[in-house]
Amino acid sequence: MRLFLALSTQWRVGGMAGAPLGIDYASIETTGRLLGIEVTPAVFEDLRVMEAEARDVLLRRIEEAANR
Repeated sequence: MRLFLALSTQWRVGGMAGAPLGIDYASIETTGRLLGIEVTPAVFEDLRVMEAEARDVLLRRIEEAANR
């Protein structure tokens, strides 16, 4: 979770609404190293699960705001 939160400024966005596409994977290892976290395949998979859930929430919020 610490790594995921540290990557919060590393999201790629696109489209006119700035919809989140996902975390910039190139920044994961460097951020992990700076935090003293070894980025193993299991850690990477956990990040991907958190990323997918966060992206779904963010996309729903954008859609709800657009429908107001």
